[in-house]
Amino acid sequence: MMSTAHYGTHPEVLSRLLSDLTPKERRRVRYLDAAENACVEERSLNRYPQTGGRLEFQDESVLERREADTEVVVAELLAEWVNTHIDPETEVVAMWGNYVVPSLAMPSNVLADHAGAVVASSSDVWVYADRESLITERFHDGRTTLARVE
Repeated sequence: MMSTAHYGTHPEVLSRLLSDLTPKERRRVRYLDAAENACVEERSLNRYPQTGGRLEFQDESVLERREADTEVVVAELLAEWVNTHIDPETEVVAMWGNYVVPSLAMPSNVLADHAGAVVASSSDVWVYADRESLITERFHDGRTTLARVE
């Protein structure tokens, strides 16, 4: 696990995403502190081996995998998967490929409604739904995956 000394030191990276939210939505979104982030990583990202930052899913855990060549396509996939597989009020956590950007927790319907801004926040994005044991991965090479966390 990485040192938590620099975790979340650049929340300004998320300014576009946060500015897209209505005041009501913004009240339902929160930053994870370093300890919360570490717990979420243990239950999600750290359950898989990684190669160059990409999660290496077991084939049987993959529900869908697609190649997406634009942020628009990735955002559409993310919104579709979240709306189809995750209860609208389930809290999900969005994590970014850069440890200095803090993870955000929010209801899945808020994330789905703002999937474009979520995807635009980083070239690598993971969304974890603990209740449903699901994770999505958007990796910078275009591979986008929905998987069950085993």
